[in-house]
Amino acid sequence: MKYFCITIDTECDCSPDWSSSNPLSFRSIEQGIPHLLQPLFSRFHAIPTYLVTTEVLENRSCVETLKKLGGSCELGTHLHPEFSPPQKKYERIDGVRANDFLCRYDEETEYLKLETITDLFTDRFGYRPLSFRAGRFGAGPSTIRSLQKLGYLADTSVTPHVQWESRQGTLDFTRAAEQPYYPDCVCDITRRGLGGVLEVPVSIYKPFLRGPRWLRPSCVVPVQAIIGVLDYLDRKYGGDSVANMMFHSMEVIPGASPYCATEADVTVYLNVLEKVLADAARRGYTFIGLGEAARIYKRPASPPAGVVAHHLSE
Repeated sequence: MKYFCITIDTECDCSPDWSSSNPLSFRSIEQGIPHLLQPLFSRFHAIPTYLVTTEVLENRSCVETLKKLGGSCELGTHLHPEFSPPQKKYERIDGVRANDFLCRYDEETEYLKLETITDLFTDRFGYRPLSFRAGRFGAGPSTIRSLQKLGYLADTSVTPHVQWESRQGTLDFTRAAEQPYYPDCVCDITRRGLGGVLEVPVSIYKPFLRGPRWLRPSCVVPVQAIIGVLDYLDRKYGGDSVANMMFHSMEVIPGASPYCATEADVTVYLNVLEKVLADAARRGYTFIGLGEAARIYKRPASPPAGVVAHHLSE
């Protein structure tokens, strides 16, 4: 079977430099999701996974908007650690850019931040979230351990073929698997291991002698280049694969991200998204939420070859 996940970082509006809007606004949630994205997803019976941040959960209007979506989507969490308690770096995040990697905090603080956003989500929606992505893709083995303790089923923080830099150092996902796997939660989440949370990597491939190509809509990248990621997955994995398209909610609002600056850009962006969804449907993909992927790709009864020896040697 071929499955298609749509994972959307659902945050406050931003600015062209990725700093939070100032004053803080939520047009992408109050307008973009119900009026632009959901009608399009409904046409293809697609189930998006909206991964919501702390500031969204703290906003009553955003919560009510998301509640009205009902069973047409999945809701999970998305954490920028400096914006979230405990030990928030900023009391107000208006005009502030998130830079930190969650996994570079000490493990106790990381767990408490994840516990806090999980409890906040549960309070707002009446059930516990199953899916997660770290802000700036900043997840590591300790993140997976914490998510497992908190009852999550799936993470989508790994970006194959990509390396991230910050003042906290480097996160190297260049050798990560491209398809869902249960990760090593001791040393390296890019390797298969004994973790109890399914990793569903963002769909990215690297053509020979060229930069990585992402499965994500754009108003500047030709649609054929984006669909080329599906061509690659079909060639390499045939009829048994997961495509995971990611983007940010604010990308469908003019001027609220580095991408779509005008209404015309948004129109192009949504047309590209529609063409990608149509192409996925034509190829026989089944659209699923991220949590459903964890129910389909169950953890093996016995660990992959070499994993036990690897862990015993630590």
